[in-house]
Amino acid sequence: MNKNLRTLTAMAILTALSILLSRFEIPLVFFAPWIKLDFTWLPALLATFAFGALGGIGVLGITNLLQWLTHSTTGGIGEIGNFVLGAALILSAGLIYKRDYQLRHTKAGAWVGSAVGTVVTVLSALAVNTYFLIPLLMGSTAPLDNMTFMFGMSGLTGYLLTVTLPFNLLKSAIICGVLLLIYKPLSPILHGRPRR
Repeated sequence: MNKNLRTLTAMAILTALSILLSRFEIPLVFFAPWIKLDFTWLPALLATFAFGALGGIGVLGITNLLQWLTHSTTGGIGEIGNFVLGAALILSAGLIYKRDYQLRHTKAGAWVGSAVGTVVTVLSALAVNTYFLIPLLMGSTAPLDNMTFMFGMSGLTGYLLTVTLPFNLLKSAIICGVLLLIYKPLSPILHGRPRR
């Protein structure tokens, strides 16, 4: 099998896996009733480490598009937010792992990329929730004033500090942690090389 066909096949399998994983969500009601953990970013991050950021963005984009078309409850707003935050993780982690001169394709590059990706995702989540998701989904930040979150905090600041920040930190850390465990064993399979 030639390299391009092998890459396309691997990308198709990772996309299918991401779509399958999108059907399994773990409710995290201790954050907020609507917060759910899923693993759709994992195949996209695998694609990024194996084939570059464009491959990861492709997997992420197709997954979110199909989620939007098949079972969106937010009219596409949640899927756009998920795409933007997934892209923040993929691009920052992937660029360090694939492009940084000293860390390229190394275990240290994977660790540093994952750590930087997690921080970039959390910061992006704060901005995306403040300026995009909350205004479009709730009409304004006013409904948050009537909600109490962890530590008795309320309002937009309470939501960002006790829901958005810890949830995105947890999600990114779990996804990056799983990636660090499985990428090395899966790399030969993704690239079509025999395992040593």
